[in-house]
Amino acid sequence: MHYAWWIMIACCAISAGAGIIQNTGGLFFVPVGQDLGISRGSLSLYMTYQTLTMTVVMPFAGKIFAKGNYKTIITAGFLVEAIGFASMGLWHSVIGWYVSGVIIGIGMAFIVFLAVPLLLNNWFKDKLGTAMGIALAFTGIGGAVFN
Repeated sequence: MHYAWWIMIACCAISAGAGIIQNTGGLFFVPVGQDLGISRGSLSLYMTYQTLTMTVVMPFAGKIFAKGNYKTIITAGFLVEAIGFASMGLWHSVIGWYVSGVIIGIGMAFIVFLAVPLLLNNWFKDKLGTAMGIALAFTGIGGAVFN
């Protein structure tokens, strides 16, 4: 098996992880909201901040990817995202969750929406569409399985 297919399998894992993160957050809105004494709507706003942050960061992330080492950038993205998720356990107010959403959005901009297409584009010439379709399908698969 050509090494490019191993890269695609790794991209599938990254996409599945993103699907789990994005699609299972709603499972925790009721218990976390009750614990913090806030509504589901107020708590779920952190995901809006997360998505808006990804939108703002992606153009800069693309420029960073063009200049840097992919391994270092992707590792840093994972670390930033992990810090965002870990910090959620420390907050006692909804504002902290909003801050975590921004931190997670910064990390996710580097990991999912840029890393997977860039990696696949570097390794596939003939079957790029197939590899991209399979890898990005795992976003939905990860979310569906873990919900």
